[in-house]
Amino acid sequence: MYSALFSRCGTNKNLNNMKLQKYACRIFAAMLIVATTACVDRDYRIDEVSGEVTLISGKTKVYVGGLEKMTLGDMLGDNQIEGLEKDAEGNYAYTYSGVGETIKIENFENKFTIPGTESSFSVDYPSFSLDMAGVVIDEDADIAVNTDLLAGLGTGTLPEALLAQIPSLQGSYSKRFSGDDMHLQFSVPEQVDNIKRITFKDVDAGHRGAPLRLVVDFGGLAGVNGGGKVNIELGLQGGKFRMLDANNNLVCEGNDYNEVYDIDYGTERLEYVLYIESVENTSQLTANHSLDIPIELSCDVTFDIATKAGSFNLAERPSFALYADFEYGDAEIVMNDDKKIFEYTPTNFTKINVTNLPKEVKAINAIELANDAVINFYAHGLEWLGDNGDKVFVEVTMPDYLILHALPNAGYEYDEERHVLKATISDISEGVEVIIDRLDFGATGLVPDENGSLSLELGFDVDASFVKDSTIALSSLEHNATVVIRTGISEVDLSLKSISGMVDYSYVFKPEEPIALNIQDIDLEVGGLGISPVITLNVENPLSIPLELEGKLFDDCNREIELRATLNPATYENGRVVPAMNKVVIAAKKPAYDCVFVEVDFDEELKGELPSMFDFEFTIGVDGSKRQTLYVPEKLEINYDYNVTIPVALNDKLSISYAGEAGNLNEIFAQLAGYDVRVGDVVLVAEVTNTTPLALSAKAELFNLDGTKSDAQATFEEGFDRINGSKDGVTPAVSTLRLALGTDSGNGIVVSDLTAIDKATFEATAESDAVTDVALREEQYVAVKLWIEIDGGITIDINDFIVKEESNE
Repeated sequence: MYSALFSRCGTNKNLNNMKLQKYACRIFAAMLIVATTACVDRDYRIDEVSGEVTLISGKTKVYVGGLEKMTLGDMLGDNQIEGLEKDAEGNYAYTYSGVGETIKIENFENKFTIPGTESSFSVDYPSFSLDMAGVVIDEDADIAVNTDLLAGLGTGTLPEALLAQIPSLQGSYSKRFSGDDMHLQFSVPEQVDNIKRITFKDVDAGHRGAPLRLVVDFGGLAGVNGGGKVNIELGLQGGKFRMLDANNNLVCEGNDYNEVYDIDYGTERLEYVLYIESVENTSQLTANHSLDIPIELSCDVTFDIATKAGSFNLAERPSFALYADFEYGDAEIVMNDDKKIFEYTPTNFTKINVTNLPKEVKAINAIELANDAVINFYAHGLEWLGDNGDKVFVEVTMPDYLILHALPNAGYEYDEERHVLKATISDISEGVEVIIDRLDFGATGLVPDENGSLSLELGFDVDASFVKDSTIALSSLEHNATVVIRTGISEVDLSLKSISGMVDYSYVFKPEEPIALNIQDIDLEVGGLGISPVITLNVENPLSIPLELEGKLFDDCNREIELRATLNPATYENGRVVPAMNKVVIAAKKPAYDCVFVEVDFDEELKGELPSMFDFEFTIGVDGSKRQTLYVPEKLEINYDYNVTIPVALNDKLSISYAGEAGNLNEIFAQLAGYDVRVGDVVLVAEVTNTTPLALSAKAELFNLDGTKSDAQATFEEGFDRINGSKDGVTPAVSTLRLALGTDSGNGIVVSDLTAIDKATFEATAESDAVTDVALREEQYVAVKLWIEIDGGITIDINDFIVKEESNE
């Protein structure tokens, strides 16, 4: 390619008659001279240089190519070193592992017993009747009648002749009853705040109220009664009354009654019955808790009847009678919620012995139950309340240590802060079941005896009150009786869900045999040279509290290293305990992955020597000085395994080396030699990228086309013969190697001396002191790029490229 490019301009010498081509070649060559003389210290690809280049000056680098990238894994090869493995982070290491025996916490009981017990108690409550004396009205009086015209006749017969003179007979009666004479008096229980309405009894069981009978008797004038009208007016004071007729129809609601009745011809007696159903109270209770409702009754009766012929007797005068019997039947009363219907505080307590508690539990603050313990409550003796049972609630104050489930729609409310169960009489009369959620013994807690038992007192404070602002109908019957409260707990074996308090237990575990480290004959550098062992314990914690790990690690020289760590607790999820697997790493540096880290400077502790074996003994247990909450798993087992990992730095005995070659160099040198190119120094330049932590020493050799080693010498320039290692095994370290080419003549070389060279081989080998505390990993690599650098420039006789015009002379 290169010869073809250069020869093109050479053919222009014999084309004297082609001036355009001659001048074009000259101009193009001159442009290339300017362009190339400005190219100092830049990469230069000879295969891209036009054959019309006439001059190259300064340092020119001809890119040979990138050599094959090799990882440390490629360099080591598969199974090259027996026993060499990679750890979790990809570091090369020697690893020894083992599985420990399962530690079973045999004597940790998770069940205990509550014995069955049942108790009942009775409470007398006060009378709820309203004490009232009946009020009776029995009034019978003559009616004043205008009988002056008949007075002279006495008793006799009214002839037809006198009818025209006596067209009608009139009569009237008026009476006032004062509140002093007639009033309703009640003695009211203190649980009653007020009376809203009094309902009266009906003597004929018609349930219409107190009957009020009004009777008009015409007496001796009945024979001359020719028909007419009677007007009756009643006025009632002291409340708002409701009056019904015989058919239970409302005839009056208020304070006044006024009605006109027709009198039939010849009627002797008129009788009207009204029923005073109830009176709304407008009075207030007195200081001595009594109620006085005055009844002021006004009665006015008038009649106007026509006369007829007939017999009469003035000695039997017309009369009016009024009869009433007020007797309390029911009362709508407002109850006083500040006054208890009854209160009960036990004087004797039932003893409950909680047994079979875990022996490791030294003090208990709370026990949460995994299954149900049920307390039943019943109350009898207030059934007479009927529909009013929902207006009376019973409060049962539990012992402080009993905490209940707050169940929805359970027929009761539960105040966890006050430990109070609240249920209506209606619900508790049918019985309610209370589920114990946990036993809480407060901040100080309780200490079980040596047999794992607790003795508890079981008793309940009970009282009953009316719901605030409730009204009930209270009949006149006596309600003075006894309420019986019955409660019971069935004997039950309970499982622990969790237990809060102070727990104290510990277990010792260790490998059955010491961990032998058979690495004395392996070509590697460890221990005191900066590489430290990493000991990993994978310990399962089945308990929901942290476990304290204390132990000793010792070697065959009886050197001991004390270790301490805290293991993360298990979690409680969806009703089950999920054990926590703790990775405890004992090392000089904390690894990148999540773990429980215990820092140990093995170089210092082991005095720079790697032992032939490791042994350990650990005690795992609970910090008994702390109060903690332990959720109890189904299985109390501690599983563990262990491994010892020794990261390694490999030395030159293992031939950790990089090798590559660049071929077809003769083509480059041949292109230059064909045109009498004179050269200064020729240098083979290598740019090496290294992410291994190993320092490498390099060498290069030249080989002829026939495969023999070239006579040309390749010597590294001073200070450019070493490859640096990466400081962290990740960040690339870039080094430049300069390999000067020469011959035995000592006068430098000409390009023609290099035309027989076919390839250059390059090899970088780990130095014998290339030990580092950075771990080796499979993906660490070495990569090389090669250039040929020509120093001093390339000089070409420019006259060979100048075309002279022929003279016409």
